[in-house]
Amino acid sequence: MPQISRYFSREPVSTTPFPRVSPESMTQGIRAASAFAQKAQQASTQFATRLVEARRKSELMRAQNSWRQGVNDFILGLDGDTDYDTYETRFEAFRKKLYGTIKKNYKGSLPDFDNFTERELIGTRFEIRRTARKGLIRQMEGQYWEDLAMATKRGDKDFVEESTDTAIEGGYLDPVTGEKAKTQALKKIDIQEAWNDVMASESHAEALKIVKATHLSPSEKSSLVAAYDREMAFREAQEKDVREAEITEVQDDFIARVYDSSNPLTHSEVDSSALEPTGGGSKAFFHNLIEKRVEAVKKEEREPYTETDPRK
Repeated sequence: MPQISRYFSREPVSTTPFPRVSPESMTQGIRAASAFAQKAQQASTQFATRLVEARRKSELMRAQNSWRQGVNDFILGLDGDTDYDTYETRFEAFRKKLYGTIKKNYKGSLPDFDNFTERELIGTRFEIRRTARKGLIRQMEGQYWEDLAMATKRGDKDFVEESTDTAIEGGYLDPVTGEKAKTQALKKIDIQEAWNDVMASESHAEALKIVKATHLSPSEKSSLVAAYDREMAFREAQEKDVREAEITEVQDDFIARVYDSSNPLTHSEVDSSALEPTGGGSKAFFHNLIEKRVEAVKKEEREPYTETDPRK
């Protein structure tokens, strides 16, 4: 068989050069991508952390707000409540109940909320205690003024002095106010006692003598005498009005009966009446009318007499 000829070139074969890539440049992109991913991861982690923290704070603030609102409502509910001795006891029971209610729905950090409530309770307990004491002081002071008025009215000097001193020592009555009230009450009792003595006197001279013997000031004595004179003048006027009304009533009755055969007026009734002895509408006048009636009966004169008004 014919052989196939082979040709082998004797010239050297030249190679085409390629750019060399350093290992560092080959990993640069990877490092950049890795750095970006790392930063993104850090940012995500930081955001998640901030979100968790924000939620924790939000939950805590919501719980704090619920706590303060509950306490505020409790304090407002004490307005007008006079059971001051139980304020603190009732608050302790209330705050435990409030804590339990808030805790059921609280999703935040319980230690944070506990720390908050402990700090709040310091101020709140003080406020509750202060409110109870203020209310008790108002109540006791109010009772003092009521007792003082009653003691003054009945003239009880010992009680006025003792109750005032007790109130001042107890701290529920201002010392200056208390001493002034006691002085005024004792003075009022002195005046009332003097007034009672004066009104029991039988004459202006006797009343004046009683007033002069008191320890009242000159102006108070003068006022007492003037009040006595006014009272006496008023009483005299009242007595006069009553007496005139009684006399008019008697005269009207006597006029209607003097010729009434079914209920005739008698001499004894006239004598026992409050009429004046003589004058118009007096006892003498009605005795005379009775006598005329008797004479008319004797003469069988039945026609009633026509008389003028005896009061004119």
